[in-house]
Amino acid sequence: MNNTAVVKQHYSSPELLARIEEGLHKMAKGWDTITLDDLAPVDEFHTRARAATIELIQMLGVTADMHVLDIGSGLGGPARHLAATSGCKVTGIDLSEDYCAVGEILNEWLGLMDKVSRNRSDPSHSKIGIFLEKLP
Repeated sequence: MNNTAVVKQHYSSPELLARIEEGLHKMAKGWDTITLDDLAPVDEFHTRARAATIELIQMLGVTADMHVLDIGSGLGGPARHLAATSGCKVTGIDLSEDYCAVGEILNEWLGLMDKVSRNRSDPSHSKIGIFLEKLP
C-alpha cells in the first residue's frame, strides 16, 4: 500500500457526519442553529486548535478580496473560520473523501457555501499550478 492509500485509510470515517449530528443533539443544537464555535472542538482538531487558527489568520493579514488555498484542510474548520472572519474565499483540498463530503455539509449548515469550497485531491501528486488556475 502506498503512502497516499495509508493516509486515506487512516482518515476514512464513514460515520463522521452521524457522530457530529449526535454531538450536536447532545448540545441541543440542530443544523439550523449551530455556530462555528459549536463545531470548533471537532472542526479544528489540529495542534493548538482555535487559538492557532486565530493566530495564523492575524499573521496572514487576509482581506475580503483574497482567495486562500488550504492544503490538507481536513473538515475545513480553519477555512470556515477564516472566511467567516475575513470575508475571503477559501478553497480546501484534502485526501479524505469523508472529510471533504462532511466539510461541504458543514459549509452549507453554516451558510458558507459561497465562501468555502472543498475538493478531494492529492496535492503531492497534482500540479498545484494547474489546480490554482482552475480556482473560481
